[in-house]
Amino acid sequence: MSKDAMIIDYKYCTGCHACEITCQNEKELPEGEWGIKLTEHGPKKLAGKWFWDYVPVPSKICDLCAAAPTDLFAGFDKKRPSHSDLHKVCRAFIDRHLAAKEAELKAAGIDLHEVERVVLLRTVDTHWMDHIDAMDQLRQGIGLRAYAQKDPVVAY
Repeated sequence: MSKDAMIIDYKYCTGCHACEITCQNEKELPEGEWGIKLTEHGPKKLAGKWFWDYVPVPSKICDLCAAAPTDLFAGFDKKRPSHSDLHKVCRAFIDRHLAAKEAELKAAGIDLHEVERVVLLRTVDTHWMDHIDAMDQLRQGIGLRAYAQKDPVVAY
C-alpha cells in the first residue's frame, strides 16, 4: 500500500485552497469534510495595502501521519500558529519518528547512517557523470565550430 504525502510551505501559502481540494479528492472525503483546512486571517493593512494571511491546518481526519498523536496540532484551531510554532511541533514529531525508525532498522541489522551515505554518494556520482557528459557534448560542439573557422576560445 502506498503512502501519500503533501508538503506545504506555510511561508508561501497564497490561499488557493489547492491543498484542501487535493486532500479531499485523494481521500475521497464527502463534501464538507476536510483532511486539511485553510484558515484565513485578516485583512490587515500594511504600508497602505490590505493583506490576508493563510495557514493550512491538518484536521482530525488527516491520516497522512497515521502514527501522529491526535493532539499534534491541538490549540491551532483557535489561534493562528506562527511559523516557528509549526516548525517546532513538526520538527519534534519528525525527530521522534526518525529516532524510532532508526532503532527499528538497527534491530534488523541495518545502519541508517550507512544507507544515507550510500544514497548521498550515489546521487552526487550521478550528477557528476551528467556534468561530465554535458561538458563532453559542449567540447564536441566547440570542435564543430572550429570547422567553420570560429575561434574556439570565443565559442567557449
